[in-house]
Amino acid sequence: MTLVDEVFPDWFVTTMEVYCSDYPHLTTNWKHICRMSKSRTAQIIIVEEIPEKDDHSLITTFAECFTRAGFSVRRKREYITCENCGSAVPNTELWQIFKDKGFLVPEKWSEKCTGCQ
Repeated sequence: MTLVDEVFPDWFVTTMEVYCSDYPHLTTNWKHICRMSKSRTAQIIIVEEIPEKDDHSLITTFAECFTRAGFSVRRKREYITCENCGSAVPNTELWQIFKDKGFLVPEKWSEKCTGCQ
């Protein structure tokens, strides 16, 4: 992280250990990506932003390197931390996208995992 912090000092926000169990597809996807890159799940890294269309930017390269090393790199605007268990919880907009696409999600959005309420 030292090089990333030197080049982009405000990019890294925090880490979380797991996704909220209310969103099993997030963990399944993370494990699938790790199997493809022959790595183990490490941590969820929350960052300020990841460019969506710029495949050649240095910050995109950093995100890709972390992903290949077993980290799940996510934008700060999309995830919050469950105040009880510390898991990564999608924000309301992402919850709605998942719900609209037919993923298994709680009926109502909450900032806490259902097991923590």
